Amino acid sequence: MSSQVQSRSNRPLPIPSTPSREASGSAAQPVKAPTSAPAAGDRFVSSRQQRYELVADLVASRIYVVNKATGQPVDRYLTSPGTSKYPTQGDHFVIQRTLTKAPWNPPKSPWAKNAKPVPGGQNNPMGIFKMDLGGYSEYIHGTPASERKDLGHPASHGCLRMSNENVLQLYQRYAGVGTEVTLLRDPAKSQQLREAFEAQGLKDHAITDGAELLPAAIAGKPPAPIDWRPEAPGA
Repeated sequence: MSSQVQSRSNRPLPIPSTPSREASGSAAQPVKAPTSAPAAGDRFVSSRQQRYELVADLVASRIYVVNKATGQPVDRYLTSPGTSKYPTQGDHFVIQRTLTKAPWNPPKSPWAKNAKPVPGGQNNPMGIFKMDLGGYSEYIHGTPASERKDLGHPASHGCLRMSNENVLQLYQRYAGVGTEVTLLRDPAKSQQLREAFEAQGLKDHAITDGAELLPAAIAGKPPAPIDWRPEAPGA
């Protein structure tokens, strides 16, 4: 494998076989093209879909932003994917919808047997903001303060956790409805992707990056997407 990560949007997609563990969704559905419209005011959504894809490196517990034209990683965030008991499933997804300050209802899973519904907010089990991957009822989502210490390590029940600040920034800068998400499980490819990223002098985002976006999200308003281009001089 080269250091490039290529889009696999034309690859056959798996049919989910088991229900969600972390999300409170209904039975899992096959991954499909998004049916919902982009968020109001998302005037850069088309260009972001065309320019970037996400690679969730399950080996290193990182989410990379990859330039689809060059195959080069341009940004990276800490994540907590599923544990060995509750592994993150699937291979390739397309983000279907985004939700801000959504309530959480316990899924039908033994680990959530005694859990109670939680209103939307920063300390909701799925945080302040989430992006629906469209299969296995898995999401990229925020996380309450008590779980921030686990970021960078497997800790979820199948979803891809991020800090509330980081998931808002990821949406604002790079990802939205229609963005492709590829899961990476190969240790050798994980190392090559890391080396390609770090060779550029790049580092993980601090989990507090994006803190300026929290007040609006707490009020129920998602960030306004921007035309962010880290590849450009001065960006």
